[in-house]
Amino acid sequence: MKIIFLLLISQFCFYFSHAQEYSEPVIIEELSASEKKLQQSMGKIQSCSSFEDFDFCFYPGSGQNASNLVYFFHGIMGYENIWIHNKTYLQIQSEWQKHPQGRPAVVSISYGRVALLTPKNSHKYSGALDPWNLNRIENFEKNYLKIYPHKRFLMGTSMGGHNALNLYIKLFPNFS
Repeated sequence: MKIIFLLLISQFCFYFSHAQEYSEPVIIEELSASEKKLQQSMGKIQSCSSFEDFDFCFYPGSGQNASNLVYFFHGIMGYENIWIHNKTYLQIQSEWQKHPQGRPAVVSISYGRVALLTPKNSHKYSGALDPWNLNRIENFEKNYLKIYPHKRFLMGTSMGGHNALNLYIKLFPNFS
């Protein structure tokens, strides 16, 4: 049983060690008329830019929850502005919007279409997790997002869930 598990881990690591070289066209989901209306009601992207080693898009919140900030990491083959183009994420925003206190601000972060936040190791693409610390987060929020969050949350799907989990493990006191 241990051998099979190790083989699976080994194949998983091999796949991701070559993942940065993988390239495929980005597919944006076709939205229905009601989803496009929902997309427009969620507000506009305040800004998309780059910060040090990642790209991001910032979506302001609304109401009392606007001072809460969600760090969102996309799944494999995603991109930094997927938060406003994906049906599932639009549904999440729609549910948040129904809350009497409004929706939180979201910063969607991308290290590339295939990238894992890992500590530095022997792989050439490793080390993206190492620079993350509270000073970097506060600098990013203050100087790029122009927000001083009441609470910070982490969210991610698939590969992004792995990245959010690694960041939480490293900096858990700084996230709700």
